[in-house]
Amino acid sequence: LRLELVPFAGLAGGKHKEGDGEASNKKVDHPKRKGGPSAVKNPCPKGFVSTGNKCVLPNAAGAFTCVEDDADDCKRQCKKGSAESCHNLALLFARGVTVMRDRKKAGDYYQAACDLGRAASCITAGWFARQIACPWSKDRDEALCDGAKKRAHQLALRSCNGGYARACFSASYDRSVTGKTSRAALMERACDLGHSYACSIIGRAFVSGKTADGSETTKDVTRGIAILQRSCDGGDQFNCRQLATVYTDGKETPRNPRKRHAAFEKGCRLGDSTACTSAGNNLYYGDIGVKKDRKKAAALWELGCWANNADAQACSRLGNLAQFSSYAAGRGAQRRKLQRAALAAYTRACTLRGVACQIA
Repeated sequence: LRLELVPFAGLAGGKHKEGDGEASNKKVDHPKRKGGPSAVKNPCPKGFVSTGNKCVLPNAAGAFTCVEDDADDCKRQCKKGSAESCHNLALLFARGVTVMRDRKKAGDYYQAACDLGRAASCITAGWFARQIACPWSKDRDEALCDGAKKRAHQLALRSCNGGYARACFSASYDRSVTGKTSRAALMERACDLGHSYACSIIGRAFVSGKTADGSETTKDVTRGIAILQRSCDGGDQFNCRQLATVYTDGKETPRNPRKRHAAFEKGCRLGDSTACTSAGNNLYYGDIGVKKDRKKAAALWELGCWANNADAQACSRLGNLAQFSSYAAGRGAQRRKLQRAALAAYTRACTLRGVACQIA
């Protein structure tokens, strides 16, 4: 008998996909996020089914996670009490996959999944309830619509309390129901759960004492910087740039070139091409606490120039450095190599944004 242990996505230590609902440790896209609810897949080895916290043989299970595109199987397991199966069935009705599209049934099954303990399904149940009760029509029932909006907000809070970051972020924007204090608390909870955009908003708000719409809020510079730093350290490139900006401005905290450079370089390593340009500039020219290092500056500009979201300025600076270096390289193969590198960088800059086209 051979027993094989496999990681189970639902247990502590496993990583969740953002669309699947529970709190995720993965870096999130920023500033815009994509996607919606996704099906709950069976994480078990072939021949086994998931009962929510373990893998067992089908004949030994009560309710288990259904095959994601099998409506009949999902309906049976949902009735037996499988929240994941109710969620999958709701998704089938929402998308019209293997069944007729039906928003009412989709909302009902999302609500069933929510009632069975799947926090991520609660906010989606609320969304469907609001969409059905609040059509874009002049003769809609406003009292019914208002009730659906309040219900949707309560379901979003339920998802938030269950550890779903998107729900906390969404609930924080419901101005008609929550006050400033609770909105800020929800935004900060979204940040704590890994929502990078929430970290950016609440971090900058604490630093400046103003919200994104310009209204006054509690100012706590130390707390705001700590939030941005934590998010940057956690792998969010955008908040690394936000942190660098705080240390560059010198308005809310003393200017700190060393910390500014560290934040820019971290952001660059995470894929922010404009941060690569800034970090390279810091090393090329030097600053207080930042020693000149033109070789490392060139390496950072190269990262920014050839990234998928490349920065034309990084290419232009890389081209200038190669071109000037070629002048001191004599007339041998090294000079020709540097000239080819300069031409490639200038051409890239020209292609990206029309910069350095005449030189290329």
